Amino acid sequence: MKNVNENAQKWVPTIAEATDLIVIVDASELAFFAPPYDVKLRAGAYNVALLIRKSLGLTTIAAAARLQKEHARALPEIDVWLLAVPRMTAALAVAAKGMKVNWIDEDGNAEIHAEGLHVKIRGERANDKAREDRVTLASSVSRRIGRALLAMDVFPVKQTTLATAIKAHNTQVSRGYTELEKAKVIAPGLRGVPPALDRARLLDLLRDDSDADAPIWLEGKLVDRRWPDLAEEIADRLGPDATYAVTGKAAALRQIGKQEAVEPVFVYLTLSCPGPHDLGFEVEEGGPVRICATADVSRLVGAKVIGGVTCVAPSQAYLDLLPGDLQEDLAEEVRQMAIGRHDHNYLTRNRKAK
Repeated sequence: MKNVNENAQKWVPTIAEATDLIVIVDASELAFFAPPYDVKLRAGAYNVALLIRKSLGLTTIAAAARLQKEHARALPEIDVWLLAVPRMTAALAVAAKGMKVNWIDEDGNAEIHAEGLHVKIRGERANDKAREDRVTLASSVSRRIGRALLAMDVFPVKQTTLATAIKAHNTQVSRGYTELEKAKVIAPGLRGVPPALDRARLLDLLRDDSDADAPIWLEGKLVDRRWPDLAEEIADRLGPDATYAVTGKAAALRQIGKQEAVEPVFVYLTLSCPGPHDLGFEVEEGGPVRICATADVSRLVGAKVIGGVTCVAPSQAYLDLLPGDLQEDLAEEVRQMAIGRHDHNYLTRNRKAK
């Protein structure tokens, strides 16, 4: 109880300054039940459920969204669910907004919306500091290597093999490996073969920084559509020899054994594929088909045919999920597939052994 109150008290002045309300800790109910939040605050006339987290990532935001969704009906007295984090980044702030998660950080940046309460504070200095502190994969080639490593069926992978898979030079892959080592994603290896891969850390780094080289999606529809499952119709029109892959929710559902028809359907087309026009694709804003013609083959490494549709690897499907999809159980299932396909998390195992 003491630790909870101490943690909450640290946030009281920050929340009070952001909302311009009198804020006090309300711990009266903690003796009777364990609530799903860390502490309850009174901010003016508002009951605030505070979720205090020591670190921040896209999975943190998604978990907060799920928690709010699961308990909102049982706790109607809560007016504001508020995620409190060390520092919010611009990219993750966009994700939080998409998932309707209120947040505040230690620098006083905040975005809070409730009936009669709307707060939006962004400090450029704080955002710059967040970017300095946050571990990222700065180069495009390191992110391509990361996507490929997560999708491959074998590990360790020789740098020459990886260079061929992502169509990069050996020197580029060598520099990318160095960057991954600095990010503590892989452990240094011998003769260009890293012995260890922290899949969970790598996946989260790529997801948190997904706007760095985000694919450009062309929105539209299929002319003369015939099939109820849009992914299956796309596969049928492209034919078995086309190098393409469906991604996002449509692929994730197939990965966990649920072949449900969902829209929109996101699909990568390589430059060797028939063009969107040959597919019967017609541009339409907000349409159910999203196409990305890409030369970045790292997104298609590990693609497999599932139920007649070529799908990206579980890791890439997770990376391409929309912010709203991350609130669903589906996201956690496919994430576990992506990080649990191989028992090569040497870095994690060694930390536990010490």
